[in-house]
Amino acid sequence: DAVSLVFDLEPLAGPLEILGFPEVGLGLAADRPNALVAVRLCDVFPDGTSALVTRGLLNLTHRQSHEEPTPLEPGRRDDVRVPLDFTAYSLPAGHRLRVAVSPTYWPWAWPSPEPVTLTVFPEASRLDLPVRPPRPEDEELPAFEDPEHWAPLDVESLAAGPEGRFLTRDLATGLVEQVFDWNPRGSPALRRRRPRLRGHERTVYSIVEGDPLSARVRFVAATSMSRGAWRTRAEVESTMTGDAESFHVATSLDVYEGDARVFARTWTFRFPRDLV
Repeated sequence: DAVSLVFDLEPLAGPLEILGFPEVGLGLAADRPNALVAVRLCDVFPDGTSALVTRGLLNLTHRQSHEEPTPLEPGRRDDVRVPLDFTAYSLPAGHRLRVAVSPTYWPWAWPSPEPVTLTVFPEASRLDLPVRPPRPEDEELPAFEDPEHWAPLDVESLAAGPEGRFLTRDLATGLVEQVFDWNPRGSPALRRRRPRLRGHERTVYSIVEGDPLSARVRFVAATSMSRGAWRTRAEVESTMTGDAESFHVATSLDVYEGDARVFARTWTFRFPRDLV
């Protein structure tokens, strides 16, 4: 992943409340005809801790129009506006705002087909913040109460499953993998009718540093249900990859009753990158 260019503002003399859609204007040039820019707005604490406030992406071939994207002219400066997601965030006095800019943001965004170097011109860049001024009545606002929710189903856990997020890096090959293992309920059973449910999902985002065409997403999920001697299970696997011209998606589904496979299907899709 590319290194971010970071701009830190001076520490705040007083609190700052951001409410709305921030926007960053950038003067920049790319060395490739196809590129994107990722912008993160962060809250930097006095001890150096950085917390994400909001972020935004722009495919730079869409800098003039989303309906009619056009390739970049390598080396030419363009002035672009990058809208960030809506946020409602309060920064205390002594904190700093940070704007981080990078040409990649994997796995949040699929990388451009070639490694890209962006040149940012600070004199042609700006940050627009929708700020909410403090009001006297703010001191009278009540504290948030505990959220209301429906009573959970009466279940018992039959077995614990793997769960968590992991990041691995192969120092020899440069392969980086971000793994999401999700099994929020283990293997629960409803107490009343006793169906046994088991499920597990795993998503792996992988890329080799410096090789954007190596980006790959693999999703695997299995779900089973049983009651007495009756058992059924569904397994799905899906992968997405990309080359210089196209994206490729392959998905397979297998359904079992007992140990017999009763249904199987495979889907494959290919669609052009179209300046992505």
